[in-house]
Amino acid sequence: MTLTHIWGRVKAVSTHKSIRKLSRITKRIKKRNAKKLAVLGMVVQMSFMTSAISIVPVSAHNNDTSVASSELSLSKKAMVFDGANSIKIVSGNSNDYVQKRQIVAQVAVSKTVSTPAPSLTELRLMYQEVESRHGIAGLAKALEAVHQVESGKSWDTSKRSYAGATGPMQFMPSTFRYYCKNSGAGSDITSGRDSIFAAGNLLAASYINTGSWNGAFYNYNHSTSYVNKVLGVMNSI
Repeated sequence: MTLTHIWGRVKAVSTHKSIRKLSRITKRIKKRNAKKLAVLGMVVQMSFMTSAISIVPVSAHNNDTSVASSELSLSKKAMVFDGANSIKIVSGNSNDYVQKRQIVAQVAVSKTVSTPAPSLTELRLMYQEVESRHGIAGLAKALEAVHQVESGKSWDTSKRSYAGATGPMQFMPSTFRYYCKNSGAGSDITSGRDSIFAAGNLLAASYINTGSWNGAFYNYNHSTSYVNKVLGVMNSI
């Protein structure tokens, strides 16, 4: 083996050892400075985000540069740098977040506040209005009795039975859609007035077809016990 070959092998071994040594040093550096590197990466990310949302207009007439900073809103939490080694997340509310919560609260309140329930006197005037509309004697008492049995004369409500009957007069939605037409009121199944007028349409049509309140009530709810209950309430009014 010539001196040239021997020298080549020595160089190769030295290079290999140097690479391994360098690799070990690099790993030790990474391990010892992992937290600092993580913080550095976060700082770089935050700097990039801030620069992306900032506006830096440059004057065409001079070298002055004005910076319009844009607030980086972090909703309910904000990042805080604690020294150089860690980042803490602390609770806080930005102005945007507080304003959004106020708007949501206002909407929630507006949805939960319903029209005050009318008095019994006012309800009976409404039942009588429906009776006068159809010209059927006894319809006002029949409506009051059904209203009492179905929901205890409740007013605007989204109360729903296991079978899907909904609202103050416990209509099935498809039935309500049919009888609320041309009722003299609206088409909201949860509305006390709309439901009473739709029930007036149903009871009036059923009474005309069957010739009795028994038949009208049975058509409203196919149950003999229900009919007897409503008749008992109607006769007590």
